[in-house]
Parts: sequence; structure tokens; C-alpha cells
Amino acid sequence: MLGGLPKKQNNKAERSIEKIEKKIEEPVKKYVHFFRMDESRRQKFSEEIKDKAKPDFDFVLLTIFSAIIIALGLIIDNAAVVIGGMIIAPLFWPVLSLSLAVIRGNVRQIRKSIFTILKATLLIFIVSFIVAIISPYLGESRELLLRTKPTLFELFIALAAGFIGAFAVAHPKLSAALAGVVAAVALVPPLAAMGVLFAQGEFILAGGAALLYFTNLIAITLSSVILFMLVGVKFPTRQTSKDVAVSNISWFVIFLIIIAIPLTLVMKGILNENKERGIIREVVEQYTINTKVTSLTIDDEGDVVDINVTLQSPYELTSSHINRLSDILISRLESSVNLQVKVIPTYEVGRSQGLLE
Repeated sequence: MLGGLPKKQNNKAERSIEKIEKKIEEPVKKYVHFFRMDESRRQKFSEEIKDKAKPDFDFVLLTIFSAIIIALGLIIDNAAVVIGGMIIAPLFWPVLSLSLAVIRGNVRQIRKSIFTILKATLLIFIVSFIVAIISPYLGESRELLLRTKPTLFELFIALAAGFIGAFAVAHPKLSAALAGVVAAVALVPPLAAMGVLFAQGEFILAGGAALLYFTNLIAITLSSVILFMLVGVKFPTRQTSKDVAVSNISWFVIFLIIIAIPLTLVMKGILNENKERGIIREVVEQYTINTKVTSLTIDDEGDVVDINVTLQSPYELTSSHINRLSDILISRLESSVNLQVKVIPTYEVGRSQGLLE
């Protein structure tokens, strides 16, 4: 608290905060003044956010049914159903409320918004978990797996979603429903995916979905803060509240940097896996005649790269052919390889060799 500091330190802290404000406000005034809006409009959208962020019966009901719809969409691998659930999801509003409270240094509102977000998060997780428990397992869902390996791309998407979502709320010419849909893309599906995967016992994949959810939550909150600052929402005049605002924004930036580390590692792993896939396909199709790779799975968690390939070929590959392919792959991948090949026979006239000499 600055009130308990010596006068010199107090003045130094005030000057430091003023410098931060000037660094933020000066480029805003110079380059992005078109974001600015009058006080009456700022007051109007603030009241709208406060009203829609209340955890009342409507909020809870919409949260429950959005979770049901999205969870079912993920299970049946139907993107249209998932989008339908996102249209009614209200989770974005308490996130916007948190962003406003952060700028204004309103500790009471920050706590209230966080509590609402936590309650909605727990509700969506539980509902999705129950839906997955009572639903039959339909096999692998691409919509579900898409939410389990977050990368830096998802982080950038969340930043953009939060910014444009807050922009839609702040400007009356745009529909507020657009804001909810845009941000729900990043918030609700990974949370529902976490509940579904947890029910299926896929705890590692559920952890990936959880990482995506918290990444998006932090990114959307921070980008909403930036938008609200651009439209003219100012830091509070009281010194203690101003300290809270600056401190909270700083923490969000720190959290975003920290969470970018595992996202970078996941992205690096995906790029390496795609590179390996390209090499394997190239080797198999280059050193076999009239062969097409129809399925390929790779597991390189251990010291040995386990490769399972399904081929369409007019020839039956012998063990010597498989061994030769393994030797080539070991050389190209620079790692030990365990190659398993399944051949789906096709028929072609005039060929007698399955492997190029």
C-alpha cells in the first residue's frame, strides 16, 4: 500500500505509474483515436456487461444447455452442433466484466467476476462429464481432438476473439450476440471437451483441453482490457485502486508469457511429427511401386519411433521389403524404428516387383 510508504517512495511510485499511463495513452491518442467513444456510450456498455454477467437463473440455464449441446456436438463430431451451442453460451460476459474491473481496479467486482467464471466453468465441466457418461462411445472425434493440442496459433486466435468480441459489445452498430459467439469459440468448446475426455478416461488429452481453456481465458481477458482502454475506459483516480489495476494487468501479461511456453513446446512437437509423417510417406511411396499410404500413426514418446502404416498395394510386401524400408527410415529419421505395415491388396496387371531395387 502506498499510504504506508515514505513520501519520497510514494512520489516515485506515483511518477512511475504516470509514466506507464502516458506510454499507453499517448500512442492511443495519436494513432487509434477512432476507437474512442463518448462517456455516455461507455456507461451504457458497462451497464450492459454488468447486467449480462450476473449469475442469475437465465445465465445458469443458458450455461447448462450450451454445455449439453456442445458436448453432444463434440461426441458426434458435428461442428454445426458445436457452433449452435456457442451461440447461446453466456460465459463471455463475466470475462468482460472481469476486464472492466481490472482496468478500474475494482477489487470487489474482480472477485465477483472471477467467482462467476469459476461457477460457470465448474458447471460446464460437470454437465459435459455427465453427458459423456450417459452417451454411447462413438469412436474418435476430430472435433474433440482439435481441442487437445493447443499451440501458439490458438493463443493468437483467443487474443483476436477477445478483442473483436469486446469491440462488438462496445459499438452499438454491431450485434452483442456476435461478441458472445466469437469468444465462445475459444472458451466453451475446450472446457466441454475437458469434461467429455475426463469421462472417457483420457486424462492426458483432458489436460490439453484444460490448457487450451485457461490459455484462451487469460488471452481473451487481456485483449478485452486492451480494447476497453482504447475506447477510453481509464484507470481510477484513487491511488490504491490505480495500483490494483496496474498490478493486475501486469500479472495477466506475466501469465500469458508463462503459458506461452508449453504452447510453444506443443507446437514444436506437432511440427516435428508432421515432418516425420512427410518423411515416412515419402520413403514408403518412393521405394514401393504403385503403393499408397492410407493410414499412418506415429508414437515417438520413447527411444524407439513406433510406426504403423496401412498401404494400398497390388503386391504382398515380404519381410525383406519391410526390413529395407525400416533401414531407410532409421537413416532418414536418425532414430530407432519399429515399423508395422498392413497391406490392403489391390489388383494390377503387368507388375511383378513390389519394391524398387
